[in-house]
Amino acid sequence: MKLRIFAAVLACLVAAVAHAQGVDWPDQVPVGSLLVLDAPAGTACTWAVSATDVDGATYDPVFREFPGALAVETRYGGVLAIVLKTDAKRGLSEIHWSIGVGDDDPQPDPGPDPPPPVVGRIFAVLVEETENRAACTPEQRLALVATADEEYMKSKGYFYRKVDQDVVEPDGQGGDRVPLDIASFLQRAEGQPLPRLIIADERGGILHDAVITDEAGVLRMLKQYGGE
Repeated sequence: MKLRIFAAVLACLVAAVAHAQGVDWPDQVPVGSLLVLDAPAGTACTWAVSATDVDGATYDPVFREFPGALAVETRYGGVLAIVLKTDAKRGLSEIHWSIGVGDDDPQPDPGPDPPPPVVGRIFAVLVEETENRAACTPEQRLALVATADEEYMKSKGYFYRKVDQDVVEPDGQGGDRVPLDIASFLQRAEGQPLPRLIIADERGGILHDAVITDEAGVLRMLKQYGGE
């Protein structure tokens, strides 16, 4: 933005004089175009071109001189600085001009997406494969045995379990079955990379479903949806 403002101010300062000398150069051009600048008619001239990118770093632009004209490739956003020296005996014998390269008024960077809003009461299950725990990262293994997430969920009165993906319980008829309260979570985790944290709202809508990386990340996601 500062570069564009600088280019515009400098161009305005010399515009009237330059136009009087037969120069009609732009103040702004798009990236990726071929900029052609004509010199005042009837004069011999030499050109100098320098450039600054949008981060303020200088670079050497690609340009070529022709009789009475200059062609510049606008490869990067930023500012082009043009100096034209002529053999004119009267009036302006040296012209300095700045041209902004890029959108004249680009849309502001929206920045990162805002975090999802706190939804209140949540249900969460952390699913792992116990037999494969040795293949987890040290940070993941620590998250699987940590208690801060369990203490948080208990303090809020939210449902939370850490389970093996093959967990079963007696069905009351001499057999085993998948626990009914987490059956949908286990089904969702089936065939997916583990360990993963799944969070749902009161209506069963999935709010979060992703592999965990560390203890802090698990607690952060629980608080993001469940509130501090």
